Amino acid sequence: MEEQRSPKPQVGGSNPPTPAICSASGVNYVNWSMPFHYRVVAEKILLGCYYCLHLVEKLSALMGHIAGWAFLFLGFYITIDTVLRKYTTWSSKGHTEIGQYVLAVAVTWGAGYALSKRAHIRIDTLLILMPKWLQGYLNLLSIALVCIFLSAILWYLLTDFLPYTFSMNAKAATILRTPLKIPQTLWVFGLFWLWLYALLQLIVGIFEIGLGRASILASESGQPKPYLGTNSSIEEA
Repeated sequence: MEEQRSPKPQVGGSNPPTPAICSASGVNYVNWSMPFHYRVVAEKILLGCYYCLHLVEKLSALMGHIAGWAFLFLGFYITIDTVLRKYTTWSSKGHTEIGQYVLAVAVTWGAGYALSKRAHIRIDTLLILMPKWLQGYLNLLSIALVCIFLSAILWYLLTDFLPYTFSMNAKAATILRTPLKIPQTLWVFGLFWLWLYALLQLIVGIFEIGLGRASILASESGQPKPYLGTNSSIEEA
């Protein structure tokens, strides 16, 4: 009588015992067509991208708050300057120029924070009616276009615009004679930070789609960040 032996468990198969161990974002479904060792490497890279994205998001929030305080300072400054000009003979004679610099810098510094909060205006009447996976692809396409557009602008600013300003030591043709390299550098840095944040979102989105999780990039997906879409109705409320 032959002894019945139970089949030996397969070791090192193409699929892991559970998909939960290969999910860096807490999603329990993966693309099983990708070899397991490739998925593990992709998940590790994705996890590192999430950490970088989280760090950039925190710094973007700080820059957004600085931009908000700059607007508040500008409002008080213009108010005080206007009152003093009305009732006294004193005037700073630079509120218009300073206001222009603050407005330009604060807008670019707050753009990254607005992107983190998905506060940019988008027309999504048809998008929200589409399947979640298709929304993910379209949202990834939109952030890719943002990266391309910002890349073209930054290429010109960093290779032509700013070097020319620094080489000439250009100053404003105003009574303040402000060195233009100061406000222009701060302005370009805000655009660069927006591009960096958008680029990280693009990389994370590519990895999520490559791992078969396109719906996580959709609005109201019920999954953790990153969302590349608009705010949900609950978040808007």
